[in-house]
Amino acid sequence: MSRILIVAPYVPYPPNNGGKIRIFNLLRHLASKHEVTLLSYFSKPKEVSYASGLRDIGINVIFIQRPVKSRLHQGRKLFTTVPYQYYRYWTSEMQERIFNIVNQQKIDIIHIEHSYMGFFNLTFKRSVRTVLDMQNVESNILMQTFKQSRDPLRKGFSLWEWFRFAKTEKHIIKQFDYVIAVSEADKSWIKQHLRSGQKIVLAPNGVDLQLYQPRNQQSDPRIVFIGTMRYYPNVDAILYFVKYIFPLIKQHRPDLTLYIVGQDPTPEIKRLHDGDNIVVTGLVDDVRPYLNKALVAVVPLRIGSGTRLKILEAWASGVPVVSTSVGCSGLEFIPNEHLIVADDPSDFAEAVIKLAEDQKLRAKLVCAGRELVERKYSWEAIFTAIDDVYDFHAAEVHK
Repeated sequence: MSRILIVAPYVPYPPNNGGKIRIFNLLRHLASKHEVTLLSYFSKPKEVSYASGLRDIGINVIFIQRPVKSRLHQGRKLFTTVPYQYYRYWTSEMQERIFNIVNQQKIDIIHIEHSYMGFFNLTFKRSVRTVLDMQNVESNILMQTFKQSRDPLRKGFSLWEWFRFAKTEKHIIKQFDYVIAVSEADKSWIKQHLRSGQKIVLAPNGVDLQLYQPRNQQSDPRIVFIGTMRYYPNVDAILYFVKYIFPLIKQHRPDLTLYIVGQDPTPEIKRLHDGDNIVVTGLVDDVRPYLNKALVAVVPLRIGSGTRLKILEAWASGVPVVSTSVGCSGLEFIPNEHLIVADDPSDFAEAVIKLAEDQKLRAKLVCAGRELVERKYSWEAIFTAIDDVYDFHAAEVHK
């Protein structure tokens, strides 16, 4: 048994978005075999109460208030060569807590979530294995945002932050004994920047197959998109879908309603809600009822890295998926067997219409999708495959 410290930028409870879901399932898996402490920032006072949900799965929990940065502070930091990610996530209090916990609890392994949390000094007097979980290659997302955004301010900031963070991210990677990639594409990028002796392992995103089950009810004439709606790649995806794809769908299927399901919708997303053609739900207690009633799940992403849990959850729930190539990147699948890939707006609209009208095609994709997640994407199988990374006393670990 190892003593493990997990350091996260946010409280991974309740597990209601992609990053939280991944961290929560990793914590649950590790706690069944090791002594695990979670050290994370919290942003809102109510998040402190979420510690009980994490303690219920055997986690020792320590929270630190993440300082709120003013707009003036953000503006001032634009004129330095240091990435804004550093000012946003590095604090002396977090650094001190890391040192104290490692020394007092005699931690064997420290695991950092996200590359932008990699600014901390992880040099200790005792032997400690260091692990970085790269949920995304953040510099790639910044560059994609620069290319796709039409907002001059966002475009300019993304390019400037990419310029500052791209080199830094490569340096951060080199500080760890192990780096975890969530897709083969990310793994290939990371391998180019490893130092001698480092190890990289693949642990894609997964799905809880007990929680997400194929539906046993008739679907409604609904299209569903699920995601955190303050996250810019999701905002961009929906605005793109509503402007260029949804009108084409409505010409042929005026009965179809788009459901945008996810917490913290931005003002521009809220304005899409009309209660008839488009429904913006905001935060919901459970996304499964929305999946269960949908004819089709759409993933019109144009910006992204890693792998999309929203596709895995749709597959597990028995909902056919139409996605852009960016939206389904990192997943192993056969096009037109497990999902339909379409990058052109007219092709995307045509695929949604075809699925809405062809029950046999829906059934084919539903069956293949569920079989695929059962075979390759259960959380238990994914994390069991990298158990050696967290066995500090193992004589042989991943190459």
